[in-house]
Amino acid sequence: MKKLPEKLGKRLMQFDPNERNGRGETLITATIKYVADRTTQIRYINMLVRSGCDPSIPDTRQQRTPLMLACLMRNDAIAQLLIQLKVNLTAADRLGNTALMYAAIYGQASVVALLVNELTRRWSFDVFRAKNVMGYTAEALAKKNGRYECSRYFLLL
Repeated sequence: MKKLPEKLGKRLMQFDPNERNGRGETLITATIKYVADRTTQIRYINMLVRSGCDPSIPDTRQQRTPLMLACLMRNDAIAQLLIQLKVNLTAADRLGNTALMYAAIYGQASVVALLVNELTRRWSFDVFRAKNVMGYTAEALAKKNGRYECSRYFLLL
């Protein structure tokens, strides 16, 4: 087996998986934002998590987690992957919105269903009552935006 060149080996040993770019985005956040192909996004995120990257770390500007960003960008596959990776589901951004609120706003019924199931399994019922800075809960945001297929998941609680 060949050894890595000394300079490259030293560089890789100093790799910080939770490094941020100039905008304050983590590598996972940048992958979700700037890599176009969904399959490649999943591959990169899995690689980053195996390398020690924490998928729950928010960006520095908006305090949005990668899960919130996936919901904002209507990226169901990445949202489901992040939920499976046991990320923080209760985090709120600077506006007080949670991932559940973003999924409800953008009508991602499959993600809302998965989040509701996972939150109830984790006994995190406070998220359902949490309000953003405008005073809306996830259920109220779903109804306000006409996402009735999402709001029906809150009736089960």
